[in-house]
Amino acid sequence: MRSATGAGVGALLTLAAGVALSGCASNGAVTVTPPSGSASSVVQTASQGGGAVPDAKTLVHEARAAYRAAKSAHVHATISNAGDTQVVDIRGTMDGSNQELTVDDPENGNATVRTVDDKYYVRGDKDFWTSAAHSGGTTASLLAGKWVLAPDTATGDFKQMTIRHLLDEMLGPDAISDSDTEQMKTYATTEQDTDLFAAVSVDPMSEDVSTLKVVAADPHNVVEVSGNSSDGSDGTADFDGWNSQAKITVPEGFISFPGSGSTV
Repeated sequence: MRSATGAGVGALLTLAAGVALSGCASNGAVTVTPPSGSASSVVQTASQGGGAVPDAKTLVHEARAAYRAAKSAHVHATISNAGDTQVVDIRGTMDGSNQELTVDDPENGNATVRTVDDKYYVRGDKDFWTSAAHSGGTTASLLAGKWVLAPDTATGDFKQMTIRHLLDEMLGPDAISDSDTEQMKTYATTEQDTDLFAAVSVDPMSEDVSTLKVVAADPHNVVEVSGNSSDGSDGTADFDGWNSQAKITVPEGFISFPGSGSTV
């Protein structure tokens, strides 16, 4: 099994921060080294729990079935590495057809992307437009805080900025194979008065620790994917609001660039 943050939360930054912050231009994707912790302490906790706790293979398959059947959700991810903390927040439909994504990046600035009716509306601060969109100082200042309809040439990358794609990167068969689950431990826990099942993986070489938590009750919606790395980096993606997200609307007063397919 690849680390949850290497293949998961890190994938979110590659998917969301890298793509969102390059929404109207191009910018290298941010990558995060998988997260750390004591392998012995995690395995000790994982050995607890009653007979009702499913094995890791069952837990992972049930989590996949739950998110693939879901219509909408909300994810809030925080990734810390080398003293920097990046935040990615996505709420809306699982397929990304109606969603709002926000990225807070200490190096590249803050940006929000709304997806409505196959159009992508971007609002960023001055740092975002300066670094990610390679705008000059004057242009960046003029665009800062305004909603901008992304040009058609920039919309291709946005199509993979979805919660479902993110979860596939975290929990899909390419991220966790059935043979990987044989090395994972499961346990039961309770957080905020909600009963959960969890699966934990410890890399035998690096001692990187990755954890998946799902609701114990059917349909076993994903609650958290997290990881801790021996290099000190860590990441957590928290999921909630399953099938209860409000519709995202077109922002008022947006401006258009040539080639965006719309005018105001």
